[in-house]
Amino acid sequence: MNKSDFLALLNDLASLVHEHFETEENILREHGYPQLKAHQAEHDALRGRLTDLLYEAIYDRFDTNGLPQLARDLVLNHVRDCDLAFKGFVAGGSV
Repeated sequence: MNKSDFLALLNDLASLVHEHFETEENILREHGYPQLKAHQAEHDALRGRLTDLLYEAIYDRFDTNGLPQLARDLVLNHVRDCDLAFKGFVAGGSV
């Protein structure tokens, strides 16, 4: 994969992550989720890491370990630890 394709892929990933987080935050806001601010802070941290990876890739300082670690943090840590915590709340239960 050439640099241009890789940057396009990272940009697409950033767009999808941003859209997902915005949608999720809107759902949590609509349901009055009490830990919304903390959840948004988690999203902001992950967005920041993804933005850093994009800049590093643009300026040829990309750490090849950064993307797999971010993917693990997004999928395993964030979804498992944070997103599943609000599942019951949105379904009508409690946190």
